[in-house]
Amino acid sequence: MVRKLKYHEQKLLKKVDFISWKEDNNLHEIKIMKKYRIPKHEDYTA
Repeated sequence: MVRKLKYHEQKLLKKVDFISWKEDNNLHEIKIMKKYRIPKHEDYTA
């Protein structure tokens, strides 16, 4: 059984595209990957 999402959780989920999230070039992710020298996107998200 899943609990009901809180208001702020629902609001955040509206901004996320679960279909094409891998293809999106997120600036924050790119900065983190460069900072910690992570070569592959899959290593960061796993």
